[in-house]
Amino acid sequence: MMKSHECKNQKFIYIKKIIIPKANSQFGKDQINENENKINPKENSSDKENDTIKKLNSNPININISHNEEQKLKKSNVFKPKKNIIKINKKNIKRTPSVQMNKKMIGSQRMIDKFNLENFLPIKTIHNKSTPGLIGLLNIGATCYMNATLQCFSNIGRLRTYLLNKGFYKNLENEKDNNKILSFALAEVLKNLWEKLEQRFYAPENFKKVISEKNQLFKGIAANDPKDLIIFLLQTIHKELNNPPNNKIINNIIPNENNLIEVFNYFVNDYNNNNKSIISEEFYGYTNSSTICGICNYEINNVQIINILFFPLEEIRKFKNNKHNNVSIIDCFEYYEKIDTYPSFHCNCCKRECQAYSQNKIVFSPKTLIINLNRGKGLEFNVNIIYEEYLNLKKYIYFENSPYYYELIGVICHLGSNDEGGHFIAYCKNSENCEWYKYNDQFVTKCYFDEVKNAKLPYVLFYSFIQTS
Repeated sequence: MMKSHECKNQKFIYIKKIIIPKANSQFGKDQINENENKINPKENSSDKENDTIKKLNSNPININISHNEEQKLKKSNVFKPKKNIIKINKKNIKRTPSVQMNKKMIGSQRMIDKFNLENFLPIKTIHNKSTPGLIGLLNIGATCYMNATLQCFSNIGRLRTYLLNKGFYKNLENEKDNNKILSFALAEVLKNLWEKLEQRFYAPENFKKVISEKNQLFKGIAANDPKDLIIFLLQTIHKELNNPPNNKIINNIIPNENNLIEVFNYFVNDYNNNNKSIISEEFYGYTNSSTICGICNYEINNVQIINILFFPLEEIRKFKNNKHNNVSIIDCFEYYEKIDTYPSFHCNCCKRECQAYSQNKIVFSPKTLIINLNRGKGLEFNVNIIYEEYLNLKKYIYFENSPYYYELIGVICHLGSNDEGGHFIAYCKNSENCEWYKYNDQFVTKCYFDEVKNAKLPYVLFYSFIQTS
């Protein structure tokens, strides 16, 4: 039997420095050119280098840990053992229940009187009152990037359930003019998409107004990048809903930077003293960047928070030496964990200048894993990404020794050329009936995963963690 993985004991860490790439993508005005009626289903230096690289490439489960450390690790709340997964049976997957829908509708909030619909394409959209989450979002001025992003966030069941909790939503509504204005604006959109089933589409005017006031990047009618909106949403809503615990854990011992477990636990406690929100619990994961001296093998560990993974597709294609312009999602994770060489490094342990090796590893991945596929411009833009509906990241999670499955729940695609502008749409898996739908602004049409898998220019992928027992 399958069941959702709540990760209640999963901890969080403090980040000394979070580096988020600046937005470097610009897109032109929306162009809707697609026919929506069609659905296509060492003893010497070389020995030392080899020993160091072997250490970096070794299975993380086989790292040397003393007996006392091992017992302490097993008892800790951070490293809870996960049950093995033998095989995924799609029919038996149990996901987090969504919000209970209110069957008694309190009128419709259609925006027909405010907008001229004569220029909209005559597309037959889905209007199924029995299935929530199939309501489109009206484009109110080059907002396709925003609509596609909101539809993907809408289909994250745990986030939606949290924001639409009756008591919590009411509190947000009462505080919308104070410090939680963006949180309420997002909750308001989700409520219209999932509870007001009589309307065919909804105009997210208040949400657009709020993000424009909060960030000048989204002001006006200029097209923007979904990646920038995602980063802004995660940072701002976490800040608004952050509720640190009262029982703070005091760190009296400075960790040994050569010991990953000590470093990780130190930052877990430090971060949890000051942070707790639905955003940090749902979207934040943790990576470790290790640097190893090429002479004495002393290792420096630096644990950091991640809330979105950035994969440069053209660099990955060159890394894999793929001449056919294809890159798989697994290629992306292998590139993320590749070993880099630093020709000049000063070791604080042996006090010598030497060559060092560095590698990134995901320590814990978030419940909702967001991946940005950076295509660049020109020929780089045409790199083809290959991905599946289910993803096993066992090999790429540092402390994981059993299958670690993710289910694809959302894809943001970019139609058109990166140099000439374009249009964003979203494909999302509905958490109520587990069917795929295509969201093109106010138009919602049913589709199948074959269409999602073969979609042109996927830009952002949303994966949700699932586990079996």
